Amino acid sequence: MGTASLTGRAALIGGSNAVDRLLRFTATIVLARVLAPETFGSFQQVWLVYGTLSAFFMLGLPSACLYFLPRTDRAGWPALLGQMLLLLAGAGTALSALMAAAAPAIATRFDNPALAGLLRAFWPYPILIFVSSIFTALLTVRGEIRLLVRYVVYGGVLFGGGLAAAALAGVGARGLVLVVSAATLPPALFSVAYTARRVGITPRWDRERVRALLAYAVPFTIAAAIGKLAYDLDRLFISALFEPSAYAIYVLGGMEIPLVAVVNNAVASVLIPECSALHREGRVAEMFARWGSAARKASLLFFPLFVVLLAVADPLFPLVYSDRYAASVPIFRIYLLLVPLRIAVYGLVLQAVGRTRLLLGLTVGYLAVNGALNYLLVRPPLGLYPSLGLYGPAVATVIATAINSFT
Repeated sequence: MGTASLTGRAALIGGSNAVDRLLRFTATIVLARVLAPETFGSFQQVWLVYGTLSAFFMLGLPSACLYFLPRTDRAGWPALLGQMLLLLAGAGTALSALMAAAAPAIATRFDNPALAGLLRAFWPYPILIFVSSIFTALLTVRGEIRLLVRYVVYGGVLFGGGLAAAALAGVGARGLVLVVSAATLPPALFSVAYTARRVGITPRWDRERVRALLAYAVPFTIAAAIGKLAYDLDRLFISALFEPSAYAIYVLGGMEIPLVAVVNNAVASVLIPECSALHREGRVAEMFARWGSAARKASLLFFPLFVVLLAVADPLFPLVYSDRYAASVPIFRIYLLLVPLRIAVYGLVLQAVGRTRLLLGLTVGYLAVNGALNYLLVRPPLGLYPSLGLYGPAVATVIATAINSFT
């Protein structure tokens, strides 16, 4: 497919993801304004724990789906998808069990007793979201972009609308956690039913297929998990060293712009199978041309966005989140420095050509640098220099990301 077709598909996917992110972002605004900072911080810590652990359990199968489906005859898709769904269902169940078992220890480490009950109540969500995680990849490869758009938008309406309505109705943190799972159930059921009807699912254990999937996915999984751990490291430091209300301040300020993630995810979901097919056909120069073109187009959006948000941050935060979160503004400004670094999705080509071991090595380096900087900026050795406090992890994240991007 040509560049115009690629741009059109990426725009549709990006538009649907933007609507989804906007709905979820609106729900976050409602929660921040309605809930006490301690309660909001605890609810956000549930997502921190899940997000950090889920990367280790997802097995890289959504990305593997984008890699393997274009390389597999259509007749082999039911067996491939069946194998992936078996792996994902088992992995989601294992993650749910781990979060429930580890809940008391995590709550103690974060000095937040209320967190234990929230983590236990969260158990249905990992299973549901894991099982449905490859559906958008399947629709992308099949070219069913309009259905993908509807699926993503409806999911965002259920999730964001459900959370916002529950918060406004006075539902507490535990009730909000249960709403999350309830909102995820319909999309999960639809994804499995549609796949079974339109493509077919053959849930049969095939050792050779599992070996092929894991040979690609395990290095990528480890890289993605370490990358997620490195990305969340600042939040983990804040959770371990500060109270939940301080985490609420940090997590709102230390939030990357949703639009940036939406654009990058849309580009990656289209370019990975596209570049995978071009690489298989030996059209390497064309593969890099597609990647470069996507980066140039992203820069036309990201640079103006960076400048505008840097200028309006002071009046924006009290207006959006209330005066309780005015202290988030400096953290937000530090995090804005990540926007220019997100113009190009640097790991995309490595995923597309199957060089996941190299991606793993780069990610391990990123984790090491980020971890060292987080510690040094929050806990100066021997008191040699002042601690940056809440700002330290944000500064560390920006420096480590810059080093990783240009390595």
